[in-house]
Amino acid sequence: MATTLPPSPFPITSFQLDQEGETTPANFLAFLQTLLSKGLGSSRIPVSSKEDWTTLVEGLSEHFLATFPNTGSTLWSTLHEKIKLCSESLVVIERAAIRVDELFVDSDGRSIVILGRLLGFLLTLESWTTPAVSQCNKVDSPGELRKKAIEAVGAAVGAFTSKSQGESAICEKLLERSLATINEMLNVYSAAGWPLRLSFLDFSSLTEASDNDLDLKLEIETTYHFSLVMMDLFRVTVICFKANLPNPDFISRFNREVALVARRSLNFLLSSDTPLLVSQRVDGLASIVQSVNSLRFPNDVGRNILASVPTTLLVFRLKDGPKEDWRSVDKALHDLYSSGTFPLEPRNLSSLVLEMALRKEWGIDGLILIVSDCSFHQRYSFNGLFRILHALLS
Repeated sequence: MATTLPPSPFPITSFQLDQEGETTPANFLAFLQTLLSKGLGSSRIPVSSKEDWTTLVEGLSEHFLATFPNTGSTLWSTLHEKIKLCSESLVVIERAAIRVDELFVDSDGRSIVILGRLLGFLLTLESWTTPAVSQCNKVDSPGELRKKAIEAVGAAVGAFTSKSQGESAICEKLLERSLATINEMLNVYSAAGWPLRLSFLDFSSLTEASDNDLDLKLEIETTYHFSLVMMDLFRVTVICFKANLPNPDFISRFNREVALVARRSLNFLLSSDTPLLVSQRVDGLASIVQSVNSLRFPNDVGRNILASVPTTLLVFRLKDGPKEDWRSVDKALHDLYSSGTFPLEPRNLSSLVLEMALRKEWGIDGLILIVSDCSFHQRYSFNGLFRILHALLS
């Protein structure tokens, strides 16, 4: 059964006035929430309804995402209505990309425009993500909105790559530019003056649309902003890479480069020369480790490149000692070792790592952090580990 939409409420003429006959932000927010609860459930939506959904999604991207103000032009606390509408719009776009058949299959480039606006919105949010705007009452923070934007990008990329070769080529271009931009950022960082200005991707060159907002550029103001852009571009890289796993030619082409960029990004965040607050360094490391763990490289090329990195991270953490601020990194490392994808390398470090984990200040947390690693199970019997655990608890 086709799911139909009410007439499009665009454009919304005012965010301040409730004039008769006009759609107000409150009414439109209620419309989006109803749409999510009733129109975008678990059922597939047939291609016969695609045009209505495309019009809605395109309108959301145009009127809310593409018009979101840059930092410095106003205060986050004054954008409550717009934040709420953008938040719900992102969820609608994500769900529609998953549920509506062939939503991102077209010949006029509208789907490319939508993807470009999603990424442009993500880049805008990165400039808003600062310690001063880390938490907000009643509305999403910039960081929370970034997570929703990433999820929407992931759904859109999945919709592209599940279709024809032409659509998959868009995602290939996005992966190429994400990798190239991260490498360029890391190459120029040490000599960079702020703001650092780089080109990312001109989506208007991929479609007939003549929209200056689709020529995505980076203007990076601080090292923290730099780390946020790097994190999000690597997330986009992982999204594109995973979406193309069924394509062996694609994977063989990008396998090595994705692993190299992951290693460079982690080394940058681990370096004492990178001036970041603890919370900022933790966010970056946890994000990259989680992304690496989700990659599941299909062959040994990527795994071999990253073989020593998890051990380097673990030694770094064990030397630094247990700290509550680092819990998210510790959990990410634990999950990485639990997967069995990256055993401790080189193997002769295993005894050193175990000795460090058993330091008094670590206690049982040190053991928990490492015993999920499969390589430890090969060298230490269950009885041996039990004796160690007993010693820690006694």
